[in-house]
This record gives sequence, C-alpha cells and structure tokens, in this order.
Amino acid sequence: MIVKLNNKTIPEKWPHLNLPQTNYFLNTLEYFSPNNPKNNLICYYHPSNTQLYFQYNESSNKSYSLITQNTSEHGQIQLQTYEPSLPSNLNFINISNSKIYKKDNSYNIQIDIQEILALIKTQQQYQLIQLNQNLPLPQITLPSYDIQIIQDYIQPFSYQNQLINLYYKILDLNSDTLHFYTDASIKNIQTSQIQAGIAWISKNQPNIYFNVAVTPYPDTSRTEMEAILYLLLTIPSNSTINIHLDNKTTINYLKSLADTTTTQRKNWDIIHIINQILTKKYIQLITHKVKSHSNNYLHNQADLLAK
Repeated sequence: MIVKLNNKTIPEKWPHLNLPQTNYFLNTLEYFSPNNPKNNLICYYHPSNTQLYFQYNESSNKSYSLITQNTSEHGQIQLQTYEPSLPSNLNFINISNSKIYKKDNSYNIQIDIQEILALIKTQQQYQLIQLNQNLPLPQITLPSYDIQIIQDYIQPFSYQNQLINLYYKILDLNSDTLHFYTDASIKNIQTSQIQAGIAWISKNQPNIYFNVAVTPYPDTSRTEMEAILYLLLTIPSNSTINIHLDNKTTINYLKSLADTTTTQRKNWDIIHIINQILTKKYIQLITHKVKSHSNNYLHNQADLLAK
C-alpha cells in the first residue's frame, strides 16, 4: 500500500501512533560554520575524546553549559548543568534546529546521538579537505604530440621508451635537416628459420642509432620500409629528412607514396602508414641511393646493426 503524505511528516499523518518527533539531519556546512554565531544551541567536542558539551542560550540571553548525562532510544539526549568553564581547544557544531526543553532539573535535546557523531565526522572530513588545499596539487604531464604518435603506433612498452629517448636526442640536435642511413637484413630466407632485422643510424650524430628484430617477410623492400617507418616515428615534426639506402625498389615506393588508392598494390598497408606519419608530422622526405657494399662507413654500420 502506498500512502501519499501531502508534505506531512509521518507523525503528522498518523498522530494516533504517538511516534516521537523526528529531527531531520540536513547535510549542510551551516552546521559547522568556521565562525561561531550566536545560535541557541551549540555542541562542543574535543577531537581526541567523545565527551560532548553543549552551550544553550535562552531568549533572555542567559547561557547554560551542559554536559551529556545519558541518551534514550527515541532520539533524545539528556543533559545536566556543567558548572566549570568549558575546556579549551574545542570544536563546535551548530544544532540550533534541534528542540531543547527543560524537564525537572535537566535538559533534553530532541536529536539522536548518532546524528551528532555523524555531523562531527563530516566536519572533520571537511576540515581535512581544507587543510589539504594548501598542499601542492598533483601534476599531470601530457606527452607531446610526437610522443603520442610513437605511443599510438608502437605497442611494446620497452620499444616505446627506446624510441622516445632517441626522439629527445634527435630533438637536441636542433636541426631541421636530418640525414640517416637505413638498412634491413633477412637471413635463412629459404628455410623455416627465417629472421629479419632493421636498423638506422644518424649522420648528424652517429651515436644516435636504432636496431631491432622484426617479423620476417620474404621481401627485402618491405623490411627496408619497416626501418624507415620506425625512423619517421622517431624524428621531430616539421623536419626535412634525408634517407640514404641501397634498395632501389624501396626508393621507388617512397617516391610514389601518393599513389595509395588501391589495396591491390604490393605492400600497400605499410606504404599507407608511412604516408599517414608524413602527413601528421609534416615531414619532408628526400631519398638518396647508396651503392651496395661500398666503403661508406655509415651505410656499413647500418648494415651491421641490422644483422
């Protein structure tokens, strides 16, 4: 059965039940304003113990200090007069919304002790928040656009960190025109033990280099393009990069990057990714053909790193 109360309380709706009046706890900071207003009823407490003290101001401006005597099961607190001065260093909450009445030589407050304890706990949490506001806020550092691209394309965390560290080293070169030598190596191509590796090395600063084993394909040109893919991910945006390599087929692929409209083209997927990176990072790519097995030191170093 559902009964509409029409904005009445339950005791008002069914007075014949003789229910005790309910004090409605409002979750509001007015209960513990930082300034002690002249309210009719204030509850004081010390953070280190559970003893409660009350200050009651009558309309005649007469003030009483009260201390908890006992509590009832029906949401009432019985108080007795407290003659000494209230202890120092007490916190307070405003419970003026609670009804207080005198009976014999004691006072009764119509409020549940658990409600007061809940208010005290809320106040302490609020004070802790205020205290923490003076502490330095945690810093959130968002990666740069170039770093985000590395993280988007490279999944192994260890390779991400390696490329990010190399990115910062290249950035420190402070050069808009970069020169790199790239190479790839495929071993045991006619067997089930096929292996592949890629590498690149900087001409601007030869101690900047990268090499890694990759998934083998019986296609040297595709493996060469993987080396270039890793390189393009690592260099800063808005750079002009000169890539020196010995694979003529790969150079032809790179010179026709704009022709990615068909999936029928060989290695179209990796060509498409390279094109994406060039577009996102505004990189100008220039290729240079290197003679295979020449005496070019950096080309030979890239070859050794790829093996």
